Amino acid sequence: MRTYLTLLIFMASSLFVQAQEVVYSPIGNHYASEAQLLATLEQNGRDVNANFLLACHYYNQAVIFIEQNQLQGASHRELAQHEEVYTLFRKAVPFAEYAYNNLEEKDDALRLLQRSWYGLGNMNMYNKYSAPVAH
Repeated sequence: MRTYLTLLIFMASSLFVQAQEVVYSPIGNHYASEAQLLATLEQNGRDVNANFLLACHYYNQAVIFIEQNQLQGASHRELAQHEEVYTLFRKAVPFAEYAYNNLEEKDDALRLLQRSWYGLGNMNMYNKYSAPVAH
């Protein structure tokens, strides 16, 4: 009976992890360079668009790495083990959070935060941003 119960728990936890799989795709068509965006933010750190665009830049670089290394569908634990992906998502988060807190249209910033936190392996923050948000 114990073996059967253990097997059921394992199967249920596997399904839960699979249900949280994130599919990464680029957000927006933003072509400003990192240097340009950092220069803009150096002059005005409250520039919401520059914050959002820089978050997109880092996030999209992580997506390119994921695609090039065939990591699409990897678990949050697997992604967090790749230093380049981890570093890029870590760079994106503070800019995305600023944008999310200050943009009127939050959908792209929310998606960016959800997927970045997942890629960082932080399921608490992923779940926080996955909850329905009132606009």
